[in-house]
Amino acid sequence: MTGALSFTVLHVRDLAAASAFYAQHFGLDIASEAPGFVQLAVTGGSGFGLERDEKATENASVEMCWAVADADAQCEAMRARGVRIVSEPKDMPFGRAFTVLDPDGNALIVYQRPA
Repeated sequence: MTGALSFTVLHVRDLAAASAFYAQHFGLDIASEAPGFVQLAVTGGSGFGLERDEKATENASVEMCWAVADADAQCEAMRARGVRIVSEPKDMPFGRAFTVLDPDGNALIVYQRPA
């Protein structure tokens, strides 16, 4: 098979809370909505959606990574807005990274690519 990953759907218990979280803390606008589903506008050619699922649980098997220009500044801005920071910024082989939790407890890696 050839091709590129084109869409990711994250199952969440509270669609409104998750939509607000990704809009406020990651700057994602809502591209479209349907009952029980929100598609968020992302750059880079892939899609990202949230689907309401009352049986959703914390996802420990998939890692979602978000690139930012300044990991330390982004961490402090998110902390000031009440985002749960579970690991502080630290240097990793792929850049400077920290981890936050979304409203459903999904771990999200926020990182700054190395210079």
